[in-house]
Amino acid sequence: MDADPTSAPNDRLALAESARREGNPLALYDMARGAVEAGDPNPRFRYLQVLALAQMGDTARAQTLYTGHALADLTTDEDALALLGRLHKDQALAAVGAARRARFAQAAQAYQRAFAVRSGYFPGVNAATTAWAAGDARSARTLAHRVLIHPDLNPPATFFATAARAEALILLGRPREAAAALALAVGGGGPGEKAATYRQLSWLCADLDMTADDRRSILDAVQPGPIITYTGHMFVAGAEAEGELNARIGLALDALGSTIAYGALACGADILFAESILARGGELHVIMPFLIAPFIAVSVRPGGEAWVARFDACLRQAASVTFATRADYVGNGGEFTYGAQLASGLARLRAGQLATRAVQLAVWDGLPARGRSGAAVDVEAGRAMGLETQVISPGAVDRDFVRASFADSATLPERIPRAILFTDYQGYSRLPESVIPAFNQEVMGPVARVLNHHGDAVCSRNTWGDALFAVISDTAAAADIALEIIESLATVRYLDTGRPDDEGMRIGLHFGPVYQDVDQVTGLVNFYGSEVTLTARIEPQAVSGQIYTTQAFAAILAVAAPERFACRYVGRVELAKGYGVAPIYQLERRAPGGA
Repeated sequence: MDADPTSAPNDRLALAESARREGNPLALYDMARGAVEAGDPNPRFRYLQVLALAQMGDTARAQTLYTGHALADLTTDEDALALLGRLHKDQALAAVGAARRARFAQAAQAYQRAFAVRSGYFPGVNAATTAWAAGDARSARTLAHRVLIHPDLNPPATFFATAARAEALILLGRPREAAAALALAVGGGGPGEKAATYRQLSWLCADLDMTADDRRSILDAVQPGPIITYTGHMFVAGAEAEGELNARIGLALDALGSTIAYGALACGADILFAESILARGGELHVIMPFLIAPFIAVSVRPGGEAWVARFDACLRQAASVTFATRADYVGNGGEFTYGAQLASGLARLRAGQLATRAVQLAVWDGLPARGRSGAAVDVEAGRAMGLETQVISPGAVDRDFVRASFADSATLPERIPRAILFTDYQGYSRLPESVIPAFNQEVMGPVARVLNHHGDAVCSRNTWGDALFAVISDTAAAADIALEIIESLATVRYLDTGRPDDEGMRIGLHFGPVYQDVDQVTGLVNFYGSEVTLTARIEPQAVSGQIYTTQAFAAILAVAAPERFACRYVGRVELAKGYGVAPIYQLERRAPGGA
């Protein structure tokens, strides 16, 4: 969901606030940053930009921007002052021992300053919980009693008011009353509101003396439903069998409590999933494996013309549409599998933002795959990636239809999903000629050793002076290679500018389907296609010493190795050579035990 830069300020703010409630910090960050960069004077946008970073777990950047935006100077803005408490609290949760208690004490002081503005229950209850965590139980209980008698909590009129009441009750040793209040919360809370409350109550309940049953009752009441990635068989529309399957899909969604889903829109199961999510007022995120016109020809119209109108209706109502590739269908089936992988990865990313899990729902007959794509392939891939998978029987739907044929596809080289890496050395063009031999030894030498260390994972490599192009088997290996390159060159410097960012390797990473073929000039195996070109347009935008990735790379990595790597959202970035704007992430190695 992007805000229209030409829309009225009030409209832009309403859209941003909606993204906040929905628990979509990426959209919130883009909207708020866009308004700030456009010169909007409303300080709420500066607050929301910092809040979005905090929600994404990028505490260090949020702290820097909090200072840069001078939010502490907004002495009558309760939310702005409370946000500093939240940043201290996030730092406390990442610390241990005395450092943890000291950070919680700073958080409590910040929240109490916000509470003093107009005695709002939100900073009040946070002042209480952070004071308790800092070891000041007396202040925590006093503040909790003050929160409980707040007029906005008697009775609570909103979900957050109910959550604040529950936190106060928990601090006062009344967990069952807290669980009962949360179970009856007004409005039930949006996904973002639930996620924020779940995170807060998770650390609070973990350290308090209560039974496991009480803890579970409290957390179950506020955890958002799983994020769905769906797949299933294509079939011809048919009233009775389709209605029965639609009922089974609805039961599965309701049992999970899920209203956010990622997937394609093929005739049959895909569209039934999409319609069910939309009917529940949920968020549908469509993942197109390739361009719309060939997708309709291959995956929608074969089931009957009625599906095309339903496809169009779902597409119009979708919260977002993401193209796995902006290319035509080339007929080898791998594009569908890659699209399903991307949907799973995006679901996993969103699940991380909302403190929940990703679940694959599959309408599948249980039979083995009959080709390179389809429900069986997607289920196997999902399980291999560690996704929880629930299978729904297709029943008696009519799967006897004529599939579109692409006779020319047999003559094309293989197109397979691979990780793509581009690097160059910022400052290389300013190096004196006498330094170039040393550069070759001291920069490209370590790069070569990193690639050699990863052996067969490196499918192809090539260099041009300071630049490297490599194709790698999977995202985890590519992430390791990129980080090892940056780490191996951390102390290399040739330019004495006094500005560290003026020099160093910068890297772009992407994951997508590429052609594999023999290079007619070199005689070696090479990889090419539009996804290679896209990656080449990302790397020049990276900051020296940093690794920028596409959303596709971040999503697949989130499923492949979530415990080892983190991808921090940078924002929507203008790519080099007029290649458009794309959501970009920064790759980091995850600290042991990191969230």
